[in-house]
Amino acid sequence: RYAALDVNHLADSSWFYLHINPGVSAIDIAKSKIKVKSFPNPVSENLVIEYCIPINFTNTKIELLNVLGSLVESKDLEKGTAQVSFDVSRLQNGVYFYRILSDEGVLLTQKVVVNH
Repeated sequence: RYAALDVNHLADSSWFYLHINPGVSAIDIAKSKIKVKSFPNPVSENLVIEYCIPINFTNTKIELLNVLGSLVESKDLEKGTAQVSFDVSRLQNGVYFYRILSDEGVLLTQKVVVNH
């Protein structure tokens, strides 16, 4: 229990309870601020991923993975708003995933379907 005191008007002071949720970390809050849009999906030739990453993330990159989790391609990402593309015309049809990572961990994972 905490008190908020108005030293000039003690009658206006109040008590409040502060609840801290230990299950929510700073990285969880920051992850919620990442904006990503990929198109087209399904894709046949060129996958475009537009993103907005807060500047507080370090060494941010994007990885394209096959359905088994093997790395297909990786690219470094700039901070802020930008876009990156992957040429998927050489890949087999199927389900792939891209994930955005930083030194803080995996920030986002999304599914994409390649269909020629």
